[in-house]
Amino acid sequence: LKAVGGGEGRRSRGPPQHPAGMVPTPATLGSGPLRAGARVRLHGLNGRKELNGRLGKVLRHVKETGRWKVVLDGEAHDAASLALKTDNLQALPSYSDALARTLLECRRRAAAVAGDSAPLAKFQTLHVVGATGWELGLCYGEVLEAVRHRPGDLVTLSGLSARPELNGTRAIVERFVAEKGRWKVILDEATDDKVAPTGGSASSGSAFVLKPANLLHTPMYRHEGIQGPWLQDGDRHVVCLMGGLEGDVRRGKCIGPDGDIAEDIVVLGPKSFSMNIEGETHIATLSEDGNSLMWSDGDTWVRPSAREDALLRVVLIGPDLPEEYEAAKLAAVLDGCLEPGVHLEVFRGSYESFAASAGYALPEAIILANPGLCPQGVLDFFSWAP
Repeated sequence: LKAVGGGEGRRSRGPPQHPAGMVPTPATLGSGPLRAGARVRLHGLNGRKELNGRLGKVLRHVKETGRWKVVLDGEAHDAASLALKTDNLQALPSYSDALARTLLECRRRAAAVAGDSAPLAKFQTLHVVGATGWELGLCYGEVLEAVRHRPGDLVTLSGLSARPELNGTRAIVERFVAEKGRWKVILDEATDDKVAPTGGSASSGSAFVLKPANLLHTPMYRHEGIQGPWLQDGDRHVVCLMGGLEGDVRRGKCIGPDGDIAEDIVVLGPKSFSMNIEGETHIATLSEDGNSLMWSDGDTWVRPSAREDALLRVVLIGPDLPEEYEAAKLAAVLDGCLEPGVHLEVFRGSYESFAASAGYALPEAIILANPGLCPQGVLDFFSWAP
């Protein structure tokens, strides 16, 4: 408790410090040991100072160089994987890791009850009840491990022993194969330079059927152009431009809501592509504002908001959330500390009041936080944040 910053027998928490004045720093939050799978923040880089402050995940330790292989959150393919010194990596707080481990254990038990062949049930919304400014400053990307994959999601392959040369490669989730309890994925980048011991190689578009544990969520900060998720009457479609050229033609796929449909597309230009459906060719064109796809048959797909397409929606609820965050300024604070794939919201008040509000959505998990901070004592926690 003293290490966190509290006095004898009490856990004292000050307001969070975010980037540009308001995101937690290594000095304020402490750190944990580096290990494969650890969430980290980059710091102290001189050659690439623009990456300082960025978040990522450790893939493995490279004994030959003494460096750590790290995949950055929300980064483009060419900058996704870095080899960094221990001194340039700050492990994120163990609180976030413990929260993720708890949720993953719950998911593991649920999967054991459902059977190996059943996909994990949807997990998208987490409520943190009794939250304070401390929880507002934490990173929740670690919890993404407990979130079920969706068709069209971008993932990074990890932990493959039979094909270790593929570890760190990006792929697109196509669909869940129920009879095998695994996900079918399509490589999103060429791996011809990653030759297997057998002499084989994998090119962009190659398909594999892998365990969920071998797929790391790799959400992007933003989607631009025709790529990414689109909504058609509430159904989610994802346009993926995979690999290079076939002759003079660039191809990709459009993956449907359940992954059962993965149509080939032909890219016509930066703002348009064609897709053949039941023998008829349809052309989609990006709108001027980039928020809609206009189809030649009159249909329109719209770009989902960050909240609508978030892998994880975290809602912090508590009467003691910092008063200095006025409602008008809160959105700017959250925009400054969001991690890709995570949408963070707050509600200052009791859980009872939140449940009666328009913003309430039934969660898949609820965490009870800070019962020791209840003014009337632990036994009155549900009166303070019922």
